[in-house]
Amino acid sequence: MSPFLDFYDWNKLKIMYYDGASYTGDVQEVDPSTNLHYRGARIFKSIVQHLLAKGMYKAENAILSGTSAGGLAAILNCDKFSNLLPLSVRVRCIFDSGFFVDVETISGYPHIQELFYRIVKLHGSAKNLPQDCAVEYDKSLVAKCDPRSYQAITVPVLCDWGSSDLAEFAPNRFHYHLGRISKAVPE
Repeated sequence: MSPFLDFYDWNKLKIMYYDGASYTGDVQEVDPSTNLHYRGARIFKSIVQHLLAKGMYKAENAILSGTSAGGLAAILNCDKFSNLLPLSVRVRCIFDSGFFVDVETISGYPHIQELFYRIVKLHGSAKNLPQDCAVEYDKSLVAKCDPRSYQAITVPVLCDWGSSDLAEFAPNRFHYHLGRISKAVPE
C-alpha cells in the first residue's frame, strides 16, 4: 500500500448492531419472558476494552461510525467511546442515516416517540443517553433525543445524510437541520 493514502495502515472492525437499543441498555435482571439480557452498554464498553487490550491504546486516530440504527448508536456512544480511549487518541464520529425523525403518523399517532419510550424503558437506557436527551419515563420527554442531540457531543462529528433520511424531513425542517449539522464539524 502507498504511504500516501490516508488510511493505508488503519485497522477496521465491524461490530454488528443487534442489541436493539443502540448499545445503551443496562438491565441487571434477565427478562423472564424472553430470557434476554438488555446490556448493550456493557457490551459496548467490553468491546472497546478488549480492543484496547489488543493494542488500540497505541492508536493515534480512531473513528466510530454506523449507519441507520448503528448510526444512532454512534451518536449516542460517541463521547463514551472517546472517554474510554487514551487522551492522546484523536477521536471522530461519523453517523450515516442515524436520525429517526419524531413526527406523527398520518393518523396523528406519535409512533417514533412511543417506540423510543418503550425501548428506553425495556432496556433501562435512560442513564446511558446523552444528558440533553432529557429522557425520563414521561413519554413527552423521551423523544427529545433527536437530531439536536449531536450538539451535546464533545467529539467532532460528521453526518452523512442518506437519501432516505432526506426524504423524512419536511422542506422547512431540512435546511435547519442540515445547516446546524454542518456547523458541528470543527477544523
